[in-house]
Amino acid sequence: MAIVPATDRLIYVSGQVAIDESGTLVGKGDAAKQAEQVFKNIHRILTDSGATIGDIVKLNWYFRNMGDRAGIVAARDRFLGTHRPASTAVEVSRLVNEDWLIEVDCVAAIRG
Repeated sequence: MAIVPATDRLIYVSGQVAIDESGTLVGKGDAAKQAEQVFKNIHRILTDSGATIGDIVKLNWYFRNMGDRAGIVAARDRFLGTHRPASTAVEVSRLVNEDWLIEVDCVAAIRG
């Protein structure tokens, strides 16, 4: 899949993990709950940058256990609705913190 955005500005959102605004890990041991927080973080960053969920053109997800994929995808679908940007999912042996089960980065393209 390739997406060629007509854009005046790209927003690169660095890897987001399940840390809430107070610095607390959300959903320790539960990848689906962590995914919900990750997508909340991305939503907040995009909103603060003047972008929307529909502006996302690329998602990269890194998760520790492919067996958690169904719960993570369900969280993603609630977040994205029917929007489907180009996406890559990779199972990794570990993230920076052993309690982190998922990390997501993305690129959004907006005009103006």
